[in-house]
Amino acid sequence: MFLFDNRLSTNIYHILALEEILLRQWDGHIAMLWQSDRSLVVGKHQNTLAEINLPYARERQLQVARRLSGGGTVYHDLGNLNFTFIQSGEKGRLVDFSRYLEPIIRAINALGLQAHMGPRNEIMLGGKKISGNAEHTYRNRVLHHGTLLFNSNLPTLIGALRINPLKYRDKAIKSVQAQVGNLCDFLPGMSQNQFRAHLVASLSQQFGSVSMGLPHAELWEQAQVLAQEKYSTWDWIFGRSPDYTLHRHLRWLGEEAVLKLDVELGLVVGAEIKLENGTRAGTDLLADLVGQRHDWETVGNLCRKWGQGQASDFF
Repeated sequence: MFLFDNRLSTNIYHILALEEILLRQWDGHIAMLWQSDRSLVVGKHQNTLAEINLPYARERQLQVARRLSGGGTVYHDLGNLNFTFIQSGEKGRLVDFSRYLEPIIRAINALGLQAHMGPRNEIMLGGKKISGNAEHTYRNRVLHHGTLLFNSNLPTLIGALRINPLKYRDKAIKSVQAQVGNLCDFLPGMSQNQFRAHLVASLSQQFGSVSMGLPHAELWEQAQVLAQEKYSTWDWIFGRSPDYTLHRHLRWLGEEAVLKLDVELGLVVGAEIKLENGTRAGTDLLADLVGQRHDWETVGNLCRKWGQGQASDFF
């Protein structure tokens, strides 16, 4: 077992790419601790725009990413310590959340706390969720990763994930909201670095014989290439969303109106605006929008081109 306390990068795309490289192109067992800059990470099968407050995220310059595993959307910042386990096993018996949560829970409870695994494979402490988890299998390999809220900015977390559930209609997996809490509130006087050192020591003790660090330097180089070619791209982050229809109320040409956008593979395939009196607003903007990406910059450019609306009207 390798135990890698990853300090190489806090770029979310680099980390997600490294997880895939370790899962698919290496055959050993590894546990990794890591942090990322402020970001929103959606599950593989989610509709990105339905899960995040995009105007809020853009205003605060939050990165948006998509991971390999399913499950709900999570918020990351440097107050959030994340853990990853990648191991080989027997097909059909790879998915086992308790196997990977128990070492983390034991480490937390060694500090005098009473954390436990919740019904949705989360870690609960004092009635609050401090860790969300997800898994992904590939052949005879499993990737398990989770968050640990230590001193995260909870108002930003809540604001970034606050969305109107009626705006987007699709068949994507929806996130389940829960009351969240920070570990630091239960560990007065302990810094995040001290907690991280404790977690490394605890995992080392629990796993017995471990090798510290990344198994091979070239794995990190491969991850940086994959981050650029896949994980940081619009096609992966937004274009992989399931087909959806956007309905939203707005003011258009001085009247109350309803916008409807049909989107497939990230591209607008239908666009209409119905005014309050029931008539359709026929505009060159809507005609021009069909066939384009449902993307903030693309839509904003078209709004400026035709002198109508603004990007925020279409999200």
